[in-house]
Amino acid sequence: MKKLISISAAFALILTSSISAAEATGIPGDSQSPHIVGGRSYPDYPTWRAFHDFDVHVEGEAISELSIQLPSLRIKGIEVSSQSGEKIEAITSVKGGKATVVFSKPVVAGTVLTISVLEVEASIYPRTYIYRVYAKKVGQSSDIKVGTANIQTLPRW
Repeated sequence: MKKLISISAAFALILTSSISAAEATGIPGDSQSPHIVGGRSYPDYPTWRAFHDFDVHVEGEAISELSIQLPSLRIKGIEVSSQSGEKIEAITSVKGGKATVVFSKPVVAGTVLTISVLEVEASIYPRTYIYRVYAKKVGQSSDIKVGTANIQTLPRW
């Protein structure tokens, strides 16, 4: 009986560690607004220098800018690329817990952007990092909510 419990516990730990360590939120099934479709941490365990990525699917109208509320941590910078890995030209700035990405050309509907947060100086303890993302549609001055990327680091076994 003890052996069965031990095997079950080990299996549960293996299964838990193989589950994706990111959660994306937005409006599911909304094809008229941009939304977050996924996120990752490299490595996926706590370390002083990590990289956090999340994907934004542009839907509806083209966007000209992204605003990202950063969790309490320091970063080296932000890069944006297309789903195929091609770098997207943009001016990025990070100031006071907020990152702004202004695209040199509007990003058209149907594009999936990968937002890479570079060299995250994060906690060495497992935790969840929350990135709140907003966008500006071309010709509009107000932000619309894109969603929240929850990037979790897992215990290092």
